[in-house]
Amino acid sequence: MRRLNKNVIGFMAVSLAITLASGLTYANVGFTDIQGTYGEAEIRSLQERSIVRGIGNGEFKPESSLSTAEAVQLIAGGLKSISSDKKEELKLEGETVEMYSEVWLEGWYADAFIDFNDNGLSVPAELTPSSSITKEQYTALLIDMIEKYAGLPLINIKPEEISDADDITPAYQGAIQRSLVWDITELDDKLNFSPRAEITRAEASVMLFHALEFLSKHPYRH
Repeated sequence: MRRLNKNVIGFMAVSLAITLASGLTYANVGFTDIQGTYGEAEIRSLQERSIVRGIGNGEFKPESSLSTAEAVQLIAGGLKSISSDKKEELKLEGETVEMYSEVWLEGWYADAFIDFNDNGLSVPAELTPSSSITKEQYTALLIDMIEKYAGLPLINIKPEEISDADDITPAYQGAIQRSLVWDITELDDKLNFSPRAEITRAEASVMLFHALEFLSKHPYRH
């Protein structure tokens, strides 16, 4: 039986993609519904590197909300895209358990969930594969991937002023501040982060693009 990290309720890395359901096929041509939309250039770049997929019929649905399963799969795809033989696979630490929630082990995302978990990453227990994920939750997952993959040391930063800081869940404050310092996320013109808003496929893709750019300029852990 597979043994998985005790504090993890899901993470995956399946075939470098974002998908909405099982059996979706890769669009070999550019997405037809992203021209002139937010994140067009970043989405096209990720597609060219086979990191994102559409939902069929050449569509990407950039404004659709991202599910937790899609969020984890997207981050995993980005992680695989920069993996090399210079980077040893991360090893799990801490206690393990014999069984895991069947909802994660029997869906289309099961193999990816196991693979991502084997890289030492975790997702909050309150999130299920089908649940929508907020901007603060996705940011925390992405920053966790960056820090574990690159082996980054803890840093002291000057916190950004955030107008809606009171809306941020305390556990995510540090990740959000680091995401701003590293130019992975940005505030709007009123200095709001909108932490509780459901993140869209376009927003998540743009953040992943910037995360990969950041990692490309940072020496990886040896």
